[in-house]
Amino acid sequence: MTSLRLMVLSDIHASQTVTNWSHVTVEPPQAPLTTQPLRDLREFVEKQNFKCDFLVVPGDIADQGDAAGLQYAWLILHELATALGAELVASPGNHDVVTHSDIADRSSILKNLRPTFPTGDATLDQNFWREGFTIVERGDYRFVILNSTHDFPPFPDGGKSSPNWAGYLAELDRATFSTELEERMAASLAGRTEKINVLILHHHPQEHQLRDRFKDTYGPMRRGDALISLLNGAELGRWLVIHGHKHLPQLVHVGGVVGGDVATLCAASLGAHLWKPVSTAARNLFHILDVTNDPVPGLGTLRGTVDSYYWGYGEGWKPSHPDGCGMPAQSGFGCISDPRDLAQQVAKHMDSNHLEILDYDRLIAVVPEIPYQTPDAFSNLVTALERIGYGFVRNSRQKIVQVVKDG
Repeated sequence: MTSLRLMVLSDIHASQTVTNWSHVTVEPPQAPLTTQPLRDLREFVEKQNFKCDFLVVPGDIADQGDAAGLQYAWLILHELATALGAELVASPGNHDVVTHSDIADRSSILKNLRPTFPTGDATLDQNFWREGFTIVERGDYRFVILNSTHDFPPFPDGGKSSPNWAGYLAELDRATFSTELEERMAASLAGRTEKINVLILHHHPQEHQLRDRFKDTYGPMRRGDALISLLNGAELGRWLVIHGHKHLPQLVHVGGVVGGDVATLCAASLGAHLWKPVSTAARNLFHILDVTNDPVPGLGTLRGTVDSYYWGYGEGWKPSHPDGCGMPAQSGFGCISDPRDLAQQVAKHMDSNHLEILDYDRLIAVVPEIPYQTPDAFSNLVTALERIGYGFVRNSRQKIVQVVKDG
């Protein structure tokens, strides 16, 4: 069995100046708590004594190519990684490269960061810039870090006055998984044994299921379906995909047969000002994932739990809650059972043992699939339980503590 703990921070959007797009500015040392989410997170990590194996940052570290914001956030992220006892791995987002000016190397700011981007290993990082991806591989797991800005189109002649400007911007928002990049990745992954596999990138390979919440009109990565198909190759094992870009979090299974799906976390934004209607359904969040491939009947060969925390101005960081945050405090992935069947298992166990209340730890010993349901699947479980007279009880930290029989 292999287990990994990951902290995921996405879409920080750090800026040197105060803007309407970000909560994260290059702040003075005396900046008060509860006013800047990245600065607050340093305090929160130390207070909670969080420890992780990896700090994962899937892009848009800076806002609109702001060099000072990028350098500031990269420094703070390394401080966080040290406090967590974690390795830092990142991928670039469209805001981390220079796209609104015609320069020779739009990634030059990223390439000049120290420690080097995206892993701190000079050899791996050189390969990343050359090939468009790099692989961090250990005995029982691998991270594939994909540069979804690698095939961005060239700056249009005439800049903002060009008739191609709108189309150029749309390409930056979508990105492309080119056939050449697919061939290089396929060759690098061929023949590798099954492990815990994590793909990190910025742009979304498949359409966001809550697209009606966005004001944008662009779709998912071009040829993103080819990327998912590549990951679904049986010889590679099962995959977790972590991306950012959309700011409205979701955790779903996509692209495959039941039990063979790619689990996909669209990470929330840590620092951006959220726009309507996204702001009516999400908050600024970070996520902690516990991932394992220990085989258990009824569960996928890759599964995990996700704890999410939200930030509010004047509040600081707190456990998320089910309404309005975008992700609940607890969720997961890897369960392949129907929520209605799980509800019947819960009811059967409690009825046969004449139980009115069952503690959560006892519950998951009986029905181990429950922690590994995606948020939508868990919502269906709640509905199915309510229909037969049962419900969950949460504590002040939004953790489930009991299941109870009504009346």
